[in-house]
Amino acid sequence: MFSIKPIFLLIIVACLVFAYLGWKQQDKSLERLHALEDMGVNINSFLYSRPILAVDSGAEKIILVYPDKVIDLKFREIDYIRFVEAHYSSQESGNPIGDDKIRITLKNGKTFEVRGLQHTAQQTLKQLKPFLNDVQLDLKHRS
Repeated sequence: MFSIKPIFLLIIVACLVFAYLGWKQQDKSLERLHALEDMGVNINSFLYSRPILAVDSGAEKIILVYPDKVIDLKFREIDYIRFVEAHYSSQESGNPIGDDKIRITLKNGKTFEVRGLQHTAQQTLKQLKPFLNDVQLDLKHRS
């Protein structure tokens, strides 16, 4: 029979706890997003990400939905949005390190990052581009 070392059991339990907490935070963010829709906010598109990024093109704003807060970024306040592809681990393997992300830079210099994209930065750019009129968008390719 196997003898499971207590340290391995502890590691497994810790991983399960972190996975549950991450799922719970995403669930709270989705509840906030649905509450915004119930209050009449017109969501044209949104991303399952951390935080959830939603676009209301009628009100010309991006909405970042965190588990504990909501941040509205008006298009006119945004300097540019950069879609950043993850770096490669090496030239040979071609495996990216980390996830692609979105970096939103405001005209006042403040930045926001959106991580945990379900698709590549390039695919996400194509998804959001029709809704982000008058906002400067660019794609930073892998290096």
